[in-house]
Amino acid sequence: MKKLLLATSALVAAAAAPAFAQTPAQPFGSANFAVTVGGYARQFVQYTDQTNLASTLRSSGVDQTSDNRLILTFRAALPSGMSAGAVWQLNPNANTATGNSITRRMWNFIEGSFGQVQLGGIENVASQSAVGGFEAFTGGMINGDNNAGAFATGRAGVNAQSGQASNPSTGMDIDGISNKIVYYTPRIEGFQIGVNYTPEMSYRQGLATTNTQYMDGVGANLNFVRNVSGVGIRAAVGYITFDKPSGVGLADAVKNSLKDPSAWNAGLGFQYMGFDVGGSYQKTNNWRHIAPGTTTTAAAALADGFRNFNGHAWEVGAGYVFGAAAVSVNYTASENDHSTVTNGVVTQQALGKDKISAVSASGRYTLAPGVNVNLGVFSAKYTEGAGNNANFFGTARDSRANGVITGLTLAF
Repeated sequence: MKKLLLATSALVAAAAAPAFAQTPAQPFGSANFAVTVGGYARQFVQYTDQTNLASTLRSSGVDQTSDNRLILTFRAALPSGMSAGAVWQLNPNANTATGNSITRRMWNFIEGSFGQVQLGGIENVASQSAVGGFEAFTGGMINGDNNAGAFATGRAGVNAQSGQASNPSTGMDIDGISNKIVYYTPRIEGFQIGVNYTPEMSYRQGLATTNTQYMDGVGANLNFVRNVSGVGIRAAVGYITFDKPSGVGLADAVKNSLKDPSAWNAGLGFQYMGFDVGGSYQKTNNWRHIAPGTTTTAAAALADGFRNFNGHAWEVGAGYVFGAAAVSVNYTASENDHSTVTNGVVTQQALGKDKISAVSASGRYTLAPGVNVNLGVFSAKYTEGAGNNANFFGTARDSRANGVITGLTLAF
């Protein structure tokens, strides 16, 4: 299967450029290319109260956060009837001092009756085509890797669903925007297949120069979107895997500990007369956790005794859209064993698995096309399994966070 995917995605590769919510825009550009300017601006105000934190940490307060994108789409019609173009996403919130790029994603595509080929920095097909539960809060309040909640429920900066190396989400965004070759078939009777090949798990500018990277990643996705007797159905199942580091020059103990990582996800949802219900699940295996907030490998020498990332996550959501308004209730939960692996021997954390769960109720109101106001409340819980986190007391206590979020979001 893996060799077949490698061969397939090496010949043809990408998905139709993701559909970004935007108001109608007048294209401009050269005689060959039309350029559409779109994106979104999301601004949130949040109050959170937390319990069971270390005495040195602030337990409550008000925060104002942002999530913004500027999206440029370039498209040209070809004499053959095909079209070609590029998508460029800019992140004005990027912290370049810490190495974050203002260019968030950038890829080229060519499409026609054969489907679409895509080359560049973008998520794997299982992430691009993931299906989950409905959440009324624009952009997600507790779901997704860029949720507005940003719950620090025990670890500063660890969201309820972000931080794949701390707890998994259901969106399969593990290898992030690593450069890829992607191919999507045309949609036939509601079905579509996507495959991708990722040479190296990093946003790369050249061949890997160390033996520490996950290499030769492949992904696959089967998704279905169709209206059947008035019921809108969406479904998807996806899988990704990488080769472990080569082991050249590594100690035998490290070689014994490394395994090929993999992950899979599945989601299902239904829409009927304004009602929407759905959910998703993800399972991850043998990802190496080398630093907080990342599963990718660093350019340093591999040492034995690393943390392993084996976990799962699931979420459900149900909502109703009526006129310009929408409401929903959502629940998400995830856990990670975060075990230590030394010379192939797995040692579980003393206090069990790291766990995060959150429940929310939210709503939005559309003031005008592309202009939404949002309001939501949430309650989240975090359980630390290591017993040595500075935000805890070395015991199996839970940290809880309760809060309310409001915001103004624009899609243009």
